[in-house]
Amino acid sequence: MDYSYVSVFMYETPEYKEKLKEFKTKTNYSYKFKISWQMILCMIGIPLSIIITFMTVIYLLILTAVIIAYLVVLIRREQQNKNKDFLDKFERYLKSNEKDDFICCSAIYDTYYKCDEQKKEFSFKYGDKTYVYFPYNEIKSYDIFLDRYKIDKKKLTEVPDPRIRSYIITLNLDNNRKIEIGYSNANKHIKLKKSFVFQQFCNTVSINLIAKALDKIIYKNEKKK
Repeated sequence: MDYSYVSVFMYETPEYKEKLKEFKTKTNYSYKFKISWQMILCMIGIPLSIIITFMTVIYLLILTAVIIAYLVVLIRREQQNKNKDFLDKFERYLKSNEKDDFICCSAIYDTYYKCDEQKKEFSFKYGDKTYVYFPYNEIKSYDIFLDRYKIDKKKLTEVPDPRIRSYIITLNLDNNRKIEIGYSNANKHIKLKKSFVFQQFCNTVSINLIAKALDKIIYKNEKKK
């Protein structure tokens, strides 16, 4: 296989939506919607409140509105539980697809990297396609960008800025080659309350894992000089 120097970006794409569908199909994913006793009381209370409202005083109309609002909150909370359950199982699914010494480096994207210590080669793939593949001695340094703005640090902080929509790590190689690996923090296919922040936490881990692997390679290269 020839070396590959192709930049890759994990953004909102039709392919990503297909990956979610693939996960559901292969794992027969299902989620049993849990009806709590609070929901049952609300569902009983709503028609009773409406009947009583027409028979008595207006304040019961307010009570009905409160009950309906509470029921909506409960349903939305259960929907969030469903989304969390889905993403938790999706992460396990991604990790279960690790093979040929490739390590999964994301909880939300099917991205994998490999440091081949025998061949002295670094590889990065998204799905089944290898985009990045080069020998250790070609890597000189790397930079991390927040929405195309370079930061001085060699890792992302654990507390993200919710305004940042993407993280990019740029690999600086021999012959002025540059490879970009980018993660989107604004993928609408990932449904979770405050999902942008959730995606930022996941993508922070991904960027830092890649940076850590590159640090080891760069250290070994410098040690040989």
